[in-house]
Amino acid sequence: MAISTNSPQITSTFIPKVRLRPTLPSHSSDKYSGPLGRQIPIQLERVVPALSFVRESHRSSTGLESEWITFVHPEGNKYYWQERLKIVSSNDANQSDYDSIFRHARNVIEDLARAQNANIQDAEAFFSAVGADGNAVDIDYYMVDHDKRVPFWLHPADVEQELLGVGPYESNDHLREDLPALRIMKRLTHPSTNDFHPELALKTEYWIHLESYPAHRTVSESAVEELAALLVHSGIDDVTSHGSISPWSADECLRYLRLFGEFKGQRPSSYQTAAIARVWSTLSRVRYMNRHGLPGPRLDRLQGIEAFIAGQLKSSVVLSIAEYLSFNIPKGMFLQLSELWNGRLVYIRHWDRFLDDYRGMCLRMASVSGGIICLATFLLSSKSLNNGMVAAISLGSIALLTSLYLHERHSNAKLGTAMDVAKFSETIEHISLKE
Repeated sequence: MAISTNSPQITSTFIPKVRLRPTLPSHSSDKYSGPLGRQIPIQLERVVPALSFVRESHRSSTGLESEWITFVHPEGNKYYWQERLKIVSSNDANQSDYDSIFRHARNVIEDLARAQNANIQDAEAFFSAVGADGNAVDIDYYMVDHDKRVPFWLHPADVEQELLGVGPYESNDHLREDLPALRIMKRLTHPSTNDFHPELALKTEYWIHLESYPAHRTVSESAVEELAALLVHSGIDDVTSHGSISPWSADECLRYLRLFGEFKGQRPSSYQTAAIARVWSTLSRVRYMNRHGLPGPRLDRLQGIEAFIAGQLKSSVVLSIAEYLSFNIPKGMFLQLSELWNGRLVYIRHWDRFLDDYRGMCLRMASVSGGIICLATFLLSSKSLNNGMVAAISLGSIALLTSLYLHERHSNAKLGTAMDVAKFSETIEHISLKE
């Protein structure tokens, strides 16, 4: 078995114990960090006749070929699906050991469901064998309810706080009434503010799953129609509101709509499912961050900006004089950064615009400083040297070096993602509060 060198031997009379470990779609795939295969150069002597690659790899002799289907994701990675048991995996389940373990794991899931009087016949299971110890195999798993568009588990989910990336979590052992056998995480908050709703976060995880394994399932027409309506609304919101919470500009929304329009009239495909699921996952995450449909939602990017700015401003005579001498440039920069970091959320498209303007200002300052240095040098060559010229050259040199340093210090490469910007903004905020 390819799980580890210490894997238990599987025979027709012995199936190892499985240890089911809850995971999420966003944590279950390392396809972008996996090793690359060795590139083999094409040479004439290596070109082989047609159909010479039609041969079977090592498979069991139990007829697995008729049950496990191998799909290729639009990006190129393989995954495996079994329709009868509704199991999907990135492990090669055509190998008899994986097949036996996954069948056993599905039986365990079914036993748990029967014990809880839950019907999961239509639920899809994701399994990934991650290790083995003695006579037991560790399997990361989650179930998927495609009707309600959420992943779920059938036993208490002891999940680390970073699983959803938004705070400490504990297992919630009750079953929700609207979704049988769904075990979700509940945020540990003060009783008076305990209003966390993980369904929004799990919606995002559902679309990540569908994007990762798109070939055996299509997106419902209702989901496609809702996505198109959302993109139209997001574009209009961006045009009509300075504080729009749309993750994309109106032009970007139009591009998405035009691209999705190319799918109309075509047969459903993995390309269509993966593309739609990717956009849905982004919109779902934005909804989650903005508390969509919950009490106290974030309706505008600038909502609460006055209180946010007031909590950071400090009255100081020295600061006021410094701002006056610098033509209030620092104050304007502070207000722009406060808008970008309001609610401690970063919209990368607004940040990119600000960063381009800021770096452009640094280059303009460098150009002005360089001009001052050139002028002072010219006057110096005409023997008009005095203390003013020396001061101009010195200050111009300092301004030139400072501008170039700031231009490089805040480069797009170093602050290119929302995560980078959030960490940077949080660091600056903590420094300012300490001062």
